[in-house]
Amino acid sequence: MMRHHKKLLLIVLVAFMAMTVPAPKTEAFEPISMSILAGILIPIVLPYIVKAMPYIWKGMKNMAYAMFETGVEIAGIMYLPIGMFESMFGWPFGLFKHGLSLMWEGCKAPFSAMGMMFMVPLKTFGMM
Repeated sequence: MMRHHKKLLLIVLVAFMAMTVPAPKTEAFEPISMSILAGILIPIVLPYIVKAMPYIWKGMKNMAYAMFETGVEIAGIMYLPIGMFESMFGWPFGLFKHGLSLMWEGCKAPFSAMGMMFMVPLKTFGMM
């Protein structure tokens, strides 16, 4: 048990030291330099962009589909109030069990949406 306290103390100490060290100064390009650099690089990069365009479109299509699937999962949260309404007011008509199943689907929906959101980059690049 004591070993874990030493590790935790070391982690806290390193984190504290990292927070107290000032960030280095950076110098950024001004907008004029960036536009001049972009103007110089466009003729060099343009043929590669044209060759990559089918893959870029495919990735955009995959990402749009994955985002749509995520939106459908997020909309599944609405099953919770619908299920509550069904189980409260529909029990005389035999809808209590169906309302409970809808409430279960509504409770699962945020976690399912989170999992789908983690899959968006993988689906974008065609890995899933």
